[in-house]
This record gives sequence, structure tokens and C-alpha cells, in this order.
Amino acid sequence: MVTGVTGQDGRYLVDHLRRSGYDVYGLVHRTAAESVLFEESELIRCYGNILDQVSLIRALDAAQPDEVYNLAAAEPPSVPLEAELAMRVNGLGVLQILEAVRIVNGLSASGAKPSGQTRIFQASSAAMFGRPDKEPQDESTKLAPVDPFGSAKAYGHMMTRTYRNEYGMHASAGIMFNHESPRRKPHHFARHVAAAAVMISRGARRHVSLGDLDRRVEWGFSADHMRAAHAIIGQPEAGDYVVGVGETHSYREFVELAFAHVGLRWEEHVRPVPGPPRSSGGKELRADATKALTRLGWRHSTSFEELVISMVEAERARVSASTT
Repeated sequence: MVTGVTGQDGRYLVDHLRRSGYDVYGLVHRTAAESVLFEESELIRCYGNILDQVSLIRALDAAQPDEVYNLAAAEPPSVPLEAELAMRVNGLGVLQILEAVRIVNGLSASGAKPSGQTRIFQASSAAMFGRPDKEPQDESTKLAPVDPFGSAKAYGHMMTRTYRNEYGMHASAGIMFNHESPRRKPHHFARHVAAAAVMISRGARRHVSLGDLDRRVEWGFSADHMRAAHAIIGQPEAGDYVVGVGETHSYREFVELAFAHVGLRWEEHVRPVPGPPRSSGGKELRADATKALTRLGWRHSTSFEELVISMVEAERARVSASTT
């Protein structure tokens, strides 16, 4: 069972699990938008809400999944009301899933642990490290979130550890560093830039406004990170794993490559937007994924340049399809 199936990670994970021979249940709301992304043969729909424990227990009891992947997340908030939603989904939602699995599996702190219990993967975030005290970051790095999104993710991460230690649950977490794909939602920076480059190259617009091009982040590929999620949940012992490419590039580098791929000089078409820079306070969020490499044999397969080009080509294909 996968939550968050409509996001980029959910869609790549469903693809990967289907290729691996799984029957995949997707926890979805009863909306048309969530129905059109998958064919009936790709996804068995379970209707529910991670903030509604009754619906979670009902869905888990009906599906009896061997594995549960919690990818559901509210995006970083921009206004106070969104901060409350982020805490509920990214923090309380994790607790609700853990507790629902515990109930359905019949687990208790003092009781015998039944064989064949449901395994859980929690998608944690490097945002939990906030302004890190060391670089790069690994599984031992102190959690020091600086915003509601990171704080909520840290709560969910700690609850995953708590249920693993207290109830003996096979509950693991992948600490995911930034990753992108052509399936990103349109308002995200990388897809926004790729789309703008294509539209400008076709003469449909002349400029795009962007801010803080000096910001540096990792640029992993979503499908690679979801391969790691599958490997993590398949380990004999549950645990936490940093998942990331271990190198950063600036937003400016992404813009330069995207525009160069369509034959344009980015400086002629990007209008800078003034604003405070976003930084981690001196040390970058950069992954040390040694544990994932040594224990899972996982490594990323997509370079930064390949990722940028794939996103631009995907936007070209979308534009072509919309005009035919």
C-alpha cells in the first residue's frame, strides 16, 4: 500500500513495484484528479485519509499489505494556516499510520511479535537537519529543524523510531534529500524553469522571473530515490537511511543548463526577483549515503545534467502534445 500516490515519488514507486511483481494498493481520496493518473490494472484503489484513523484501519484490514510506504506529505507552508496542515499531515499523519498498522497487526509493547507483520517505510526529509552542524549529513546528524515543515517531518521520523523500538515494528525511514523529475508539479522551481525555457524557445513568452539563483541543493532523480525506498523496506532489520546524491548545484546552474539545451542564453531571458537568500547557515544540506551504498548496494543512476535535460525534453513533449 502506498500513500501519496499522486506525487512524483508515488508514481515512480508504483511503477517500480509493479515491475517487481507487486499488487499495489493506493490510498486515495475520492476525487477525479487522483483517479486519472493510473489505469485500473496499475493500482488497486483504497479510499481513505491518513488523518482519519478509522479509514486507515479499514483500508489496511481490507488490503492486508505486506508493505506500507508513506509518501504522503504537505508541502512547505507559505502562510500560517498551511503550517498547521503541514504539522497534521507530515507529523500526526505518520503517527496515525503507525498506530493503524500496529492495531491491524495486533502488536503490543509486551506481547509476542507475530511473524509476517506489515513493514513500513516512512519518507523523512533532509529538512529535519535544518542548519546542520556538519557537512555532509548522515544518519547520526542531529535533527535541528528551523521551519514548520522540517519540524513536522522530524516528529514523524521520531515516531517511526519510537514504534520500531517500543513495539518491535519493522518501521524504517529514508531521509530523502532534494530530488526532482519531469513528474514534479508545475509550480516547483525545476519544472517551472524547464517549462519556461521551452516556451521562450518557441516564442510563446520572452522572460521568466526567478529569485535566489545562488541557492545550492542536491538534484537527485525521484525514480532513483524510490528504488532506495524499496530496498530499505526489504532489509531484514528495520532502520534509518540517508538517501541522496552527495553533491549540490546552484539554481543558476540548473537554469543555465535548461536554457542552453534549447539554444538560449539564460541571462537574456531571466529577470531576477529581489529577496532574502535561503541558506542553511553556512553548511549545505548534502547527503552522506554511505550506509545506503554499503548495506543496500544503492547508488543514484542519473547525473545532474541528465536530470535537467530530461525535464526540458518532457516539457517539449507536453507542449507538442498540447498543440497536436
